[in-house]
Amino acid sequence: THALGLSDTRPASSLAGFSCREPVDADQTAEEHQQQYLARLIALYNDLDEQIPDANRAWFVVQPPQGLPVLGRHLQFHVCAQPEPSEDEEQVLVRVLRLTPRPRDRLRLDLGPFPKVVPCIGIGEVEKSFCDRFAEGDLVVGQLGWQDYALFGPEAALEVVSRDDHGLDLGIHLGLWGDPGLLAHVGLHHYLKPQAGETLLVTSAAGCVGLIVVQLAANLDVFGHVVGVCGAEEKRSLLAAYCHAVVCTEGKSVVEIREAVEAAAPNGVDCLFDTTGCPAAQAALHLLNPGARVAICGQVSFNVTYAATVQPCADSDCAGQW
Repeated sequence: THALGLSDTRPASSLAGFSCREPVDADQTAEEHQQQYLARLIALYNDLDEQIPDANRAWFVVQPPQGLPVLGRHLQFHVCAQPEPSEDEEQVLVRVLRLTPRPRDRLRLDLGPFPKVVPCIGIGEVEKSFCDRFAEGDLVVGQLGWQDYALFGPEAALEVVSRDDHGLDLGIHLGLWGDPGLLAHVGLHHYLKPQAGETLLVTSAAGCVGLIVVQLAANLDVFGHVVGVCGAEEKRSLLAAYCHAVVCTEGKSVVEIREAVEAAAPNGVDCLFDTTGCPAAQAALHLLNPGARVAICGQVSFNVTYAATVQPCADSDCAGQW
């Protein structure tokens, strides 16, 4: 443990607990700090299964990040004993099978108390249960966090899902069959109410919700023109199968993004499905046609990246069209 720079935090049990921590070096950049931390963590992880076969591996938020979180400073890896459910407290133990990190989790990193397990929605299997709501073997979806095992009380916000997954990966319950699929369906059909020949613009079109939206739109075959906005250029080929035009924003200024959006939607925008609140979405507001509809599904860009530089559109020429 000393060679790896770990501190022994052995609990009052037969199973040892270790935490991988890094001393804060004021001269290190965040990237250098992360690389050093990961190198030591990988060395620990390679031998972990043999050392502690029944361990509960977990990532903890130890302090709220300022901007992007840094491994070792804000997020730390811990290994401790597998939690044991209490019969008196009607607790249930869930083994985590799949996790789906989402941008909104960044907001939860700022909320105490600390330390706490990194929040994340996932799907897991009930291993032990003293609660009438859950039986051993149930598949459940909820806020399980970055850990092997999660312990819940009788009022836990967990949803039992069917094991009849038609041969698909369990992750389908976190995507198409989960809230991303529901958000995409309701936003597109209930709020945007597409009409023949209209133009649809989707921000973060390669994201967990946006990608479902553009596929639903392609399957509807109602829109005359579909524009997908994404960040990296490497996502263009993914969206090209469902969109008539793709705008990649990586490396572009706000002005360049606006020009690219205008070129991609020459006849204006009738339906805007926005999950980010990014400059592309603000550019689309200037292109809204009379009678246009807007589905606001999220404002992820304001969490960290654009919060200090981008303000909501207040121009009278687009505000009056909502």
